[in-house]
Amino acid sequence: MSGVDLTKGPTGRQLFSLAFPLGIAIAANMSFNLIDTYFVGQLGIEQLTAISFSFPVVIILLNLAIGIGIGVSSVLSRLIGKGEQDLVKVLGFQCVMVTVIVSFVLALIGLFTIEPVFTLLGAKSGHIPYIEEFMQYTYFAMAFRMISISVSGSFRSHGKTLIPSATIVTLAFANTILDPLLIFGIGPFPKMGIAGAGIATLVANFIALSFALYFAIFRYRIIKPSIKLTKKQIEHLTEVTRIGLPSALGNALNPLSLSIGNYFLSLRYSEAVAGLGIGSKIQIFSMIPAMALSAGLGPLVGQNYGKNNSKRLEGAMKIAFYFCAAWGAVQGVVLYFGSEFFSQLFSENKKALEYSALFLRVNAFTLFGYSFVIMASSMFNAVGKPFKGFIIIALRTLVLFIGLYFLLSSIEVQNPVAYSYGIANFICAAVAWAMVARFTKNN
Repeated sequence: MSGVDLTKGPTGRQLFSLAFPLGIAIAANMSFNLIDTYFVGQLGIEQLTAISFSFPVVIILLNLAIGIGIGVSSVLSRLIGKGEQDLVKVLGFQCVMVTVIVSFVLALIGLFTIEPVFTLLGAKSGHIPYIEEFMQYTYFAMAFRMISISVSGSFRSHGKTLIPSATIVTLAFANTILDPLLIFGIGPFPKMGIAGAGIATLVANFIALSFALYFAIFRYRIIKPSIKLTKKQIEHLTEVTRIGLPSALGNALNPLSLSIGNYFLSLRYSEAVAGLGIGSKIQIFSMIPAMALSAGLGPLVGQNYGKNNSKRLEGAMKIAFYFCAAWGAVQGVVLYFGSEFFSQLFSENKKALEYSALFLRVNAFTLFGYSFVIMASSMFNAVGKPFKGFIIIALRTLVLFIGLYFLLSSIEVQNPVAYSYGIANFICAAVAWAMVARFTKNN
């Protein structure tokens, strides 16, 4: 399978052609999460609250997987830019093998630490049984997801985004079919409640992984099975880790801040936790175009950086930032005026709806800042400088969010979690813009 040369041709056209199928994939992935929330929400507020506690942990694991995929794509795309196609295929397979080991170790750790971890995050004793029912399957589902994302990283490095997108669509479709069957016990299937949602997630991820591996190994042969490791290959695998780990940690900080927000809210009202869970998922769904563009940005930036084409790199970043600003305006209007409508789709609990709607309204016109952050992070990951991206994300999610929460709480602002996110987004927009401008000017 020949890759796409992203070092020449219209930059904007290439960027959006990469982003479009990724946007479909991300939409399918977000739909997957929203569908779980919708069906579990029909079981009751306790189950909905339980899955709201689970959501940040699941997203942390997902973002760890995305970090691995970013590391894979970054290293491989730069090697492609240098013309080392054969090495790329072998490294792609070896990255998958490393991911298999890491993912199942994490799944086992998660399985045996459910109660202490979620108690620490603020879950009440009544929520723990529901969380256990869901997470005992979901941890292994996320192991399958990690492996499929590693495979997708190889595809993206070649400038091929259709198969990764089709993998996620397959996942979402399978989960949509299985969720109601297993949760409510339709036809010959037993009624399993929230455990059914976990099993549906597990089976759907296994199907998606099988799909991705078939196309990668047998159909397009972009990864080549090999157990022999050379010194050069070990060096590149180390670089995947060097880039992937800070990327993963950076990506995990946002859902970590959501977990912190859940904890803070749980000290006041449990309904607020459910509301934050609903609002955050709707918000993330609105971020699909920016997230797709950032994912498409990676291989384009990586190949051009590998070929020392700084002008195309700078041009790609300008297009990305201008798009984020324009989309942010549209996004803001839709979320601000549609906050109550969207929230009502997922719960009938009055308090949960109030918190969700407020969260969306407060953050509506600041999400362009979050878009700038993920765009900057994507660029720094692609050029092999993940720590710079990590700094921006850490500033937003740890320093500003937590600091602002305590400040706003001290003056008794209603729902300080929502306002803390909004202000942090706005400040970090300027920081991200400045750091990218400085890097592109000097390279």
